[in-house]
Amino acid sequence: MKKNHKPSHSKLDLHADDLSKRLQKEEKIKDEHELTNEGTTLWYGLKLSYNLSWDGNYCIPTEGDLEKKAAILSKAINVITFDTRELYETNDFLVIIERLTHALNRLNADLGVPPYSLDRE
Repeated sequence: MKKNHKPSHSKLDLHADDLSKRLQKEEKIKDEHELTNEGTTLWYGLKLSYNLSWDGNYCIPTEGDLEKKAAILSKAINVITFDTRELYETNDFLVIIERLTHALNRLNADLGVPPYSLDRE
């Protein structure tokens, strides 16, 4: 005779839920670190627009090969540097540019490309 009862959450399920919550909290801390409330809002918009996600200490696009990801980051850097700079307070701008160039330079290293610098022309 089979018993019809709902299975309780296993220890593994509970551990997975706890881990997921912890990772979400850590990502939120990374996202908001050193940004004003307005800067945080702009950062979240940028992440959504370019499908960026944290991978360790790097916030990189979630889709495409290395070249495509690098191109997406370059575009994001150019847009906030030249098209929407006035939306960002100086500190927020610098923090966000640092995040994007840090990720781009990680990809560039993997591609064997020289590091990106805002000073280059």
